[in-house]
Amino acid sequence: MFQKYKRIIIDVILNICATALPLAILQLVILPLLSRYIEDEPYGKMLTIISILTVVSGSMGNSLNNIRLVKNNNYEESSLKGDFGILVVSEMVIASFVVCGYTYHYGISFVDIILLFILAAAWTYREYAIVVFRIKLDFVGIVINNLVMILGYIVGLLIFLCIGYWEIIYIMGLLFSIVYINKKSEIARESLNKTVLFKDTLKDLIILLSASLLLNLLNYADRMIIYPMIGGTAVSIYYASTLFGKVISSAVTPINSVVLSYISKKDTMNRNVMYRLMVSTLLIAIVGYFVCRIVARPALSIMYPEWVDRSMEYVPIMTAVAMISMMSSVITPFTIKFCKMKWQLIINGSVLIVYLLSAIILYKYFGLMGFCVGVLASNIVKLVIVSILGIRLSSQEVEKSERG
Repeated sequence: MFQKYKRIIIDVILNICATALPLAILQLVILPLLSRYIEDEPYGKMLTIISILTVVSGSMGNSLNNIRLVKNNNYEESSLKGDFGILVVSEMVIASFVVCGYTYHYGISFVDIILLFILAAAWTYREYAIVVFRIKLDFVGIVINNLVMILGYIVGLLIFLCIGYWEIIYIMGLLFSIVYINKKSEIARESLNKTVLFKDTLKDLIILLSASLLLNLLNYADRMIIYPMIGGTAVSIYYASTLFGKVISSAVTPINSVVLSYISKKDTMNRNVMYRLMVSTLLIAIVGYFVCRIVARPALSIMYPEWVDRSMEYVPIMTAVAMISMMSSVITPFTIKFCKMKWQLIINGSVLIVYLLSAIILYKYFGLMGFCVGVLASNIVKLVIVSILGIRLSSQEVEKSERG
């Protein structure tokens, strides 16, 4: 049994390492260091802008990444090349204008706007371009690429200490990564022509992108909602309470990239594989929860001493949110592969409605703790929905004609 899944297990471990390394450097080293140089209110604003970038650029680039992965066989079987160059350039332009337009009213400088324009475009492109490694199941390449990105972050941090613009840290990390990807592949030199598959690819992209935007809003709207309501300092305190849960869940969720990479080549999936994946993820979530609870106070005392006492009030519930979110993200690839794309929109739209209603209403009556309970409720709803769909669809008897 182990030999059968040995390659997948190794790729999962590699992808976890690839994601965890830059995430750890950013969340546990660079961002706490920036809090020493940036006041509470501007720091909360910075965290909010990073969330906006993740929602917009992250959603756009990653959605195109997944569409390219799922449809790659179709293009290869038809001996077609094109479409994706046009789509990624369009996304880069749209993401840059959306991010800059949304953050303009935050009172940031003209230089910040220019840097955010560049950052949004680079973020979008990098999220898409990393697909070249996923198509080849080259997860060693992803690890090396992310090590290169960490080097870029360090260079960017040194530049930040000289000029004071935090955006340069992310820009340098992304640029280092992009240069490596382009050196190892032909993706930057792909043609900008359309093929006969363009219309269908664009249709699926729009649906998956809409669903991805809703999903990332679920994951990051907390800061975007809290900032206008009660300011940057509250965002900083809330962020600190979510830190370790999100670090662990974000490090584990790369399992979904590996799962989607493998099942993209299949037309059916054994239900037993789904059950094993769910049980494994549950065990990881339980262990991750208790690890976060143990390390949270001593670690926050070092990284964010000014917020530790207030943040610890929310650590138990927000760690549970992160673990449940992680479980949902690992199951989601089954719905992406075996459901019609519209289901992604239905699932995430329904959960977002629950999120907004429960979080905002509970905040009104119970403050920030009520908001956290609402976030927890919406994540439980998401886990139940994707679990039911995943179990139903991951069966050897499911045929192409029955998807959705």
